[in-house]
Amino acid sequence: MTAIIVISCVTGVLVFLGLIKILNRMAPPPPKQTAADVPDIRSGPRFPLRSTFDLQWRDSEGRDRALKAAAVDMSDRGLALKADRPLEVGSLVNVRGEDYKLAGAGWVRHCTRRGRSYLVGLEIKGSLSRG
Repeated sequence: MTAIIVISCVTGVLVFLGLIKILNRMAPPPPKQTAADVPDIRSGPRFPLRSTFDLQWRDSEGRDRALKAAAVDMSDRGLALKADRPLEVGSLVNVRGEDYKLAGAGWVRHCTRRGRSYLVGLEIKGSLSRG
């Protein structure tokens, strides 16, 4: 009698697990998160900045890359840029501002396509200096 109860319980658990597996396959995938969905967790305010920056970095294949990007805004720890090409998230990028003579480096924290260009968010390593 005990063996029948154990077999019934095991069978019930296996059926339950099988149903969960089937339901998980039928569920729609979670929606993709966009930049607009991400909460704003910046440490300070952003200020508009109109300048051009030269960017230099090494891609994941070890190739040196460079491009010019237009500044959108900046804060004490970040810089938003508009670029013609995407940058890999996590890349360390050297930046040099043409108009304000700012220089430094930062990590790409996001890169989001916006029409024909890309909005690139850099977290500045240390601070930008006059250079």
